[in-house]
Amino acid sequence: MKINTEDENILRLKHTPEEVKAFIADQMKLHEEYMNSPDNDDVPGGFENKAVREFMGEEFWNATKLPQFDYSCEIDSDVQCRAYLWYKDIFRANLRCMLEENEMLTQHTIVTDRMKYLSGDAAQIRWLNYLLDTGISQDEFKRNFALNAYYDYYSNYYASVTLTDVPRDMVRRREMYGEIPSEDRVRYSNMVKYSVMEYINEEYVYNRFVGAGAKLNLPSI
Repeated sequence: MKINTEDENILRLKHTPEEVKAFIADQMKLHEEYMNSPDNDDVPGGFENKAVREFMGEEFWNATKLPQFDYSCEIDSDVQCRAYLWYKDIFRANLRCMLEENEMLTQHTIVTDRMKYLSGDAAQIRWLNYLLDTGISQDEFKRNFALNAYYDYYSNYYASVTLTDVPRDMVRRREMYGEIPSEDRVRYSNMVKYSVMEYINEEYVYNRFVGAGAKLNLPSI
């Protein structure tokens, strides 16, 4: 079941571009306060799920069903899925802030696997020469790589969840049992993540160009 993002009833419930711009500005202030706070735990970051959902409005929320998302295990991501479909500017700003607020990203396997790939003698020499030629530090390389790779990962993940059909056998089992079997939730979620990671690995992790992902190229806010 493909989702019609141009449905007149849904578009009528959307906020104006001016309202979206003002909301993003307010959330960016919260993001900046979070980033500048010595104790981040006491300061809310920008674009929290509750704030984004409240901005969208319950009427809009109820009108925008996401049947494919029913099969995903990550229930909290339904906010980002709706933003991806109907509020692209909020989606981009939200995702960029989320990535900047999470310092652990540079320790994730996407980044560490890339560094393992660059640890071979020949690749290591090419990589170090690349850093010297471009003037990029190793920490900046890892940070930019994480932001670029994860932006592409989440963008493709939400696109896969919201814009592709669920396998028919899963739909039949939901109709048969009146609910989605837990194994189908896990299978669907893993299937989407696997396909997205295939793309990320090819584009970033195992790319023979040692500078892949080294330059920050996220959309501006």
